[in-house]
Amino acid sequence: MDIVKIGKFIAEKRKEKGLTQEQLGAKIGVTSKTISRWENGNYMPDISLLKPLSDELNISLNDLISGEKVKTENYQEKLEENIINTISYKEGAIMNKLSKLFLVIIIILIVSLGVMTYGYFSMKNAYTKSLDIAVNLVKEGMYPDTFYATIEEISDTNVYGIKEIKVKGLEINDIKYRKEFNINVIMDNIGDNFKIKWNDKDIKFEQLKVGQKVAVYNYNNSLEEGNNNLTQVRMIVVLDDTI
Repeated sequence: MDIVKIGKFIAEKRKEKGLTQEQLGAKIGVTSKTISRWENGNYMPDISLLKPLSDELNISLNDLISGEKVKTENYQEKLEENIINTISYKEGAIMNKLSKLFLVIIIILIVSLGVMTYGYFSMKNAYTKSLDIAVNLVKEGMYPDTFYATIEEISDTNVYGIKEIKVKGLEINDIKYRKEFNINVIMDNIGDNFKIKWNDKDIKFEQLKVGQKVAVYNYNNSLEEGNNNLTQVRMIVVLDDTI
């Protein structure tokens, strides 16, 4: 992922729209300084802002992550490449964040050792604070297995309030997620324990279509051999530019 190229592309498209950095920032909820950092290639926009930013610049998400307008004949190839790059960038950002949190824990423990003269309770409090940070660290790191797939089939029938979606994992996934899977959706759970999203918004089950590219968030990491039924999926995100 070439963040310098992406930054120049953002600047180019912003100017084409006749927007200042401050105006663009106001539209997507960031400061002009943040826009400047993106355009200078110092930082990559947060993943949650990629779609709103591409919408404001009248470009596709694929164009934005590529740092250029993607030709129609190369669109699918670029899409899969950009998914891989985005995953890699996100994982790097997460690891950087975790490293900083580990550093905070170590600093707290060192300080606690330095003040042991204050007695057992001072040490206990310092340890408790460190433990709290460690717990939060684990919580932040507990991401579900996410894989990318194409919707192949959506059941028309509603059996006992359950509909089935059949998906086929893309080749960019880990090998265990490259096959076909069945996802059972309890219709009454949609919006609470099961979410369907597009463009950072909740959408209805009926808006899912065969052929759509989706990200599937599966919370059951232990896939048994020969079992293609995913029972712990909690969210499906449609990746297509339009629905």
